[in-house]
Amino acid sequence: MPLCETNGKNVSDIKEKPYSYSAFKSWIRIDLEEIIFLPKNEYISTKRCKHIDFMFKWINRVIIIGFNASNFIEEFQIPLNQIVGIKITNKNYLEISLRSNFSKHFYRRIIGDDGKITSSAIHNDPTGGRLKDTTTLVLIPCQKVHPSTLTFINIGIQKFHLNKSSTIRKNATDKYLVELHITFQLLTHSRALLVPSTISLADLFLKIQYRFMIIVESFEYKNIFDDFITVESEEDWKTAKIDRAVVDKMKIIIRISPR
Repeated sequence: MPLCETNGKNVSDIKEKPYSYSAFKSWIRIDLEEIIFLPKNEYISTKRCKHIDFMFKWINRVIIIGFNASNFIEEFQIPLNQIVGIKITNKNYLEISLRSNFSKHFYRRIIGDDGKITSSAIHNDPTGGRLKDTTTLVLIPCQKVHPSTLTFINIGIQKFHLNKSSTIRKNATDKYLVELHITFQLLTHSRALLVPSTISLADLFLKIQYRFMIIVESFEYKNIFDDFITVESEEDWKTAKIDRAVVDKMKIIIRISPR
C-alpha cells in the first residue's frame, strides 16, 4: 500500500489514527507535509497531515520519521549523535545536517485493534532509497504546527547533543551571578528553578523548555498584594522583577499553563 504522495505522483487517501503528545512525556511529535533529501533534492510529500510524522525522543536520544498507513507505521530512526547541525529556516522549515554515511534503523509499528503497538526491525528503507547519500533533511511541517514547537525541537536537540560543552561553560558562569529563585505552579504540582536575576523573558522561556520540556508563551506572577499579574513581554518581566515582594527575597511565584 502506498504511504503518501512521492515525487509528484498522486496516491489514494489513507485513514490514519490520531497521535497526540503531552508536554510531560519523553517525546514530542509534529506532522509533516514534505521531506526534502539533499543534496539529490528528492522528496516525499503528502496532501494531508498525519500521513508523515516527525518525533524527537530525548530519553532515547533519537529522531524518528514515520509514514502512516491505516494500521501500521513504517519509520526510520536516526540517533542524535549522527546529527551535526540543526536550524530553523526563514520559512519555518527544520533543516537537519547529518554525518556522512550516518547510521539509521528501520522499523514497522503495527497497531492492533485494542490499540496496542508492537514494533519490529525491517530491512527495507521506508523512503524507497532516498536516504542513500543524503547529507541534509529538510522537514516542512504542516501549517497547523506552531513555530514555538519547532523552536522546542531545535533547542532540545541542541541541548541533548550539540551544545553539551557550551551548556557546561554557561552553567559555570551563571553560578557567580545573583540568582532569582522561581517557583512554578503547574496544573497539578509545583517545580523550582534558579536563574540569573538578569535573565531576559525570552531566555527564561527557553530555560523552562530545557528543564521541564514544556512550551510556555506567557505566565502569571504573584505580586506583593498576592494578586497574579500576567507576563507576556520583556517590559512585563522587568516590572515583575522589581516588584517589592520579589526584590526583598529574590523569589518569585509563577503560575503557568503549558500549551
